[in-house]
Amino acid sequence: MKATVAQAAAALTLLVFMYSNHADTAQPALRDKMWKPLCRIAGELRKIPTIAHGKIKKLQESAKAGRELALKLEILAEQTATESKNTAFVALAAGLTAQADAKASAVETFTTVAMRATVTAMEAVGGIEDAIQLLKTSATGSEYCLGADDTATSSGSATTKANGCEGGEPQLDGSEPSVEETVLSATGYAEIDTVTAGNGVANSNKCGMWKKQDLSNGAGHSTAATPLLAFGLLKVTANEQVTRDSPQQINRANRQAATTLLEKVHFDRLEVQAQETTSASTDVDTLLKAAALDAAALAEVKRALKDTTPDITVADLETAAPKKLTELFKADGSNAPEKWKVAKKITSSRYNRNWSQNQRDRCGDRNRNTASNYELLHASKSGRIEKTGS
Repeated sequence: MKATVAQAAAALTLLVFMYSNHADTAQPALRDKMWKPLCRIAGELRKIPTIAHGKIKKLQESAKAGRELALKLEILAEQTATESKNTAFVALAAGLTAQADAKASAVETFTTVAMRATVTAMEAVGGIEDAIQLLKTSATGSEYCLGADDTATSSGSATTKANGCEGGEPQLDGSEPSVEETVLSATGYAEIDTVTAGNGVANSNKCGMWKKQDLSNGAGHSTAATPLLAFGLLKVTANEQVTRDSPQQINRANRQAATTLLEKVHFDRLEVQAQETTSASTDVDTLLKAAALDAAALAEVKRALKDTTPDITVADLETAAPKKLTELFKADGSNAPEKWKVAKKITSSRYNRNWSQNQRDRCGDRNRNTASNYELLHASKSGRIEKTGS
């Protein structure tokens, strides 16, 4: 009798231990379509800070290159007597400065967008990663919560990283990686379809995370509650199923109307992606062509025409200035690089001229010193210079 009681007590202790440390084998694991897209979302959202940083860096570098080029042209304009060359240099410098100012202004505005998008995107990544890690680490032995495929008859826990989870911190290397539109589309989260009861989990009896009961009766979720994981992308229902509503189509007019984090992330990352950087070049020819077409260049041409023709009427000026601008740089600005070549030749010529003069001056000094030394030596030998000392 005593042995029977002892055996029963031991069996009960073992059951309690197993329930406390293992998943409830009466519950199913997630189908792969329920959790793998979440990891892919996390992987793509990690790109948003990288993209934002890359765009800021590109705009800043382009603005810097434009300002440096404008300064060189302004200096040349001050030193150039030819009116046509002077006008061309001043006009290009004005255009370059205006373009650089516009890029600097874009950086200032976009920095706020970038910071907000980084915060919301990484918050979403954290929420998704936490949910996946909870489910991944619930696996023990032959029990698991992340199914490898639609039937979920094997564990997919080892593939979380391959699907986009567990990534490193965003790289701030100046790059602008593209976002996979099959994951994050222009309208929402492309892969996350609506899932109803019975379609989110498989009949694998491997995971106890969805267990529902009165809390006073033991471990599990309350039968009256609907626990949410990953901002509602996984919803534990009363019948011990996992469902979700689809965010494939974000039905909000704009960011201001967004109410959930995933909606805000959607608008924030679209704004980051939309920031224009195609004109943010550091190539000299590209910068010059854009400068020649800038309104600031036309304004400088108008000023030059008014200086040379004080009596010109407003109507005539409005007609003459665009013609003069086209004459200088061509209609598409393609002649602007040629003006820069002229500027470089002028600079090179002046440098060579100054260098030659300096060389002549140094040679003259050496010749004078040589002659002076020769005279001293000759005088010494002829006895005209008396020796000093005793």
